Amino acid sequence: MRVAVLADIHGNLPALRAGLGEIDREPADALVVAGDVVAGPLVALLVAAGRVPDGVTAVVEQGRALGRPRRIQVTVSGQRVRVSGSGLVVAEGKLRL
Repeated sequence: MRVAVLADIHGNLPALRAGLGEIDREPADALVVAGDVVAGPLVALLVAAGRVPDGVTAVVEQGRALGRPRRIQVTVSGQRVRVSGSGLVVAEGKLRL
């Protein structure tokens, strides 16, 4: 099984595009989003772009380096985005793509 990992994107669109470009060149069976991203919208964007198959659950791990590890599961099925798991709100805002 080949696993692709996206990590430390920090809202940096060129970094996201570079990571997705690598996945295009080397397709994977699973995608792990390893933190420092906006979980729900990012996974929805990846599904909409055809990068992640519809109905797949992506696991987002974050907060490990800060001593507050969290695991979030995001499933996108059609127009429905389901986010579950545990998390800690440290800021609020809007993501515009």
